Amino acid sequence: MLFRKLFSLTILATLLKFSEQSNCNVTKYKRNFDTNAKVWINRWKGGIVPYVFDSSFPVAYQADVQCAINEYHAKTCIRFVPRTGQSTYLTIGYDPQQCGVAYGTRVDIGDRCSATGSRCGVLLHELGHILGYAHEQDRPDRDQYISGPGLGPVLSTFETFCLMYDYVSIEHYEDQCSTYGGPWTPRLAGVTKCGGGNKIGVLDTNKFNTCYDCKGCLGYRWMGIKCFNPSQHVKVEGGYDIDGTTKLYVCRGWHHGDIIPGKGVFPSSGAPYCYIGHFNQEFRLFDFEVLTNSNGANLQWAVTENVPPGALGGGRVTDRTTYYIGR
Repeated sequence: MLFRKLFSLTILATLLKFSEQSNCNVTKYKRNFDTNAKVWINRWKGGIVPYVFDSSFPVAYQADVQCAINEYHAKTCIRFVPRTGQSTYLTIGYDPQQCGVAYGTRVDIGDRCSATGSRCGVLLHELGHILGYAHEQDRPDRDQYISGPGLGPVLSTFETFCLMYDYVSIEHYEDQCSTYGGPWTPRLAGVTKCGGGNKIGVLDTNKFNTCYDCKGCLGYRWMGIKCFNPSQHVKVEGGYDIDGTTKLYVCRGWHHGDIIPGKGVFPSSGAPYCYIGHFNQEFRLFDFEVLTNSNGANLQWAVTENVPPGALGGGRVTDRTTYYIGR
């Protein structure tokens, strides 16, 4: 059984009750910026990022900034807001000699991007750094997934949140991969792309929402099975096996470049496993992630012919196309 599209795990409009302002609220904090965050460095308190434009910033480029902000607002609980006197804030500037660069609480974009890149995509990448997200290829487990000259040292403090490596993360370099003629070679079979393709991917979304402790409709969490603790984490039920008694849980796993939603089995004895479907074949995985809902997000199954608003993206194919959770 492939959790994909026909019946999508959907967040209904009744989730408006989670927040007075939106259906995906954020935790309230006293301060706006945490320079001593334990997980990602430079984590903005409450997910609120006040910003201003530098006087040098071209008015014509402000639409690109809004494009990037809209993407974060649509997929995370992080909110970029115009500054109204906050002492710590993001400055968005312009440097014609740059493509994009982020440092401290400043982002600069310029005119030296490749023809295939967009300023919106560059801003997504650089704003991710401002939010605390390092390059995906700097993860401490990087060498299991990619190799080649010029990778640089791994970051021992990089927090992976027990989520799998993501070749198509918005924070993964694109043109350095061998799939684009670069010197880096993916170690796993089936990888056809690197980099985010100007969109925040499914795993990026999961990482941002975990880091910023998003609640409400974004309160669900994917958890690597090695980190799963049944006394702390509540699994999301997906149905029953053909015997009518064995419960199945929403899971996902890696296969030949794809991250595929599937059905998880947690036997009373022995290791749990996840069944995924790929080209009319079923595979059993023991290294997988399980969908948890310890925060009580209002997840409901909806019968639908199309992917409805609020459908949960559970994975993606190697070309970045989203897999939705279904049964």
